[in-house]
Amino acid sequence: MQHWRQSNSWRATIRVQRTSIDKLLRRNPGLKSRLDEALIESWSEARDLAIAETDLPDNNFPEICPFSLEEIMNPDFFPLP
Repeated sequence: MQHWRQSNSWRATIRVQRTSIDKLLRRNPGLKSRLDEALIESWSEARDLAIAETDLPDNNFPEICPFSLEEIMNPDFFPLP
């Protein structure tokens, strides 16, 4: 992770995305049963994007998301390196 890029903008982006997910789940409660599947797919895509954007070795990024859904949606959780 590029800790030097963890700016206020970075935190704001995470907050906005959490809010969007929350709204989507409120409007479509049936999606809650697919959250585990969505996390697996999203992590894989995000990992590939991070590798491409950072030029860091693949093994710098875990293949499986190290965060729980509870952590990801926790408004006070911001992962640090």
